[in-house]
Amino acid sequence: MGYTENVDIWSVGCIMGEMIRGGVLFPGTDHIDQWNKIIAFLPTPCPKQSNWALLRKSSCRGYSQLFRNYVENRPRYPGYSFDRLFPDVLFPAESTDHNRLKASQARDLLSRMLVIDPSEG
Repeated sequence: MGYTENVDIWSVGCIMGEMIRGGVLFPGTDHIDQWNKIIAFLPTPCPKQSNWALLRKSSCRGYSQLFRNYVENRPRYPGYSFDRLFPDVLFPAESTDHNRLKASQARDLLSRMLVIDPSEG
């Protein structure tokens, strides 16, 4: 289907983020609305990149060029910091237990998984 492991990493990042936030991260009603939700939170990828992992979904193949044109003509957004997207209050209190994932480590992992265009990272 043309998928790479990047799509799986993105999916795991979404699931992890949803578990931390307690709800859907990007609750779009269709692919355009979902894209708008994504770029409201994450930095808009560079428009010159043509192999964005999220634009390769087979369900969007029929109108992927239309969608790319739409994306390339939208304003670029800087996104929010992962500290703001996943504030400390969403995590259990820090403990001395070495098995617990600290909030900063979780945010770092999320920031590496929730990347729209992995070639920019």
